[in-house]
Amino acid sequence: MSPYDSYGVQQQSGPPRRPAPAWWWLPEQERRRRKEQRRRWQEHRRRNRKSDRDCCDGCDCLGELADPCMIALIPVMMLSALKAAVGAATGRRGTRAADPAAPAPDGVLAAGMYGAVRYYRTRISPARAPRCPYTPSCSTYAVQALHRHGAVRGARLTAGRLLRCRPGTKGGSDPVPGR
Repeated sequence: MSPYDSYGVQQQSGPPRRPAPAWWWLPEQERRRRKEQRRRWQEHRRRNRKSDRDCCDGCDCLGELADPCMIALIPVMMLSALKAAVGAATGRRGTRAADPAAPAPDGVLAAGMYGAVRYYRTRISPARAPRCPYTPSCSTYAVQALHRHGAVRGARLTAGRLLRCRPGTKGGSDPVPGR
């Protein structure tokens, strides 16, 4: 197979270059080449376009496992825990205001998880419609569980709550258990 197409344009691998506008004063061969380049570019964009169907927002596509929005929070939690561990090792502490639901917990790991939940509560949650069927909400539950029970039991309680919280559940009052 020839590396050139029918217009004499060399074929390329990967996404096609974005075409320049075709002008009427250009020679016929150049206009055809640019038209073909534009067609390939549009085809590439059409094939690689992301759609709303790709998002798991509010659906139950993972079945009974968990809310996909909470699964997306795992990398944030890991980075926040690493940041808290480095800050604790160097003796620096963050100077942000405490969460109104509960103050920051003691311990490096619990503080990292608390930071991840705080990030979700301040940056991600305000931009989304409320959808938690429980009272208190899952993020408030997580903050309170980490404060009362520490990293291990607080994370276990939070994970259990997130597994229960999915579309189709009745919800209701579900406070954090006491010590």
